[in-house]
Amino acid sequence: MGDYDRLSIPGGAANLGQLFEDLRLSRKLHDTHQVILTTHEDCGYGATRESLTEAIDTARILYPDSKIRAFYLYLDGTWEEIAC
Repeated sequence: MGDYDRLSIPGGAANLGQLFEDLRLSRKLHDTHQVILTTHEDCGYGATRESLTEAIDTARILYPDSKIRAFYLYLDGTWEEIAC
């Protein structure tokens, strides 16, 4: 299936400090070239679709030359890809 770092962060996109640190460490240790971000509707931590946009901006700081994709999951099981 390939190599990857799976970072599961409570609140994900709304927990930008932890996201930044985990992405920074992944880049340093494994020379990451692609980032896929997700969050979901009705997040108990408070992440929203707008939080995902902020997370995209955070990922761009650390991965300016890498492919970044972001997805928002609705409770009905459908996904929306957010433009990066």
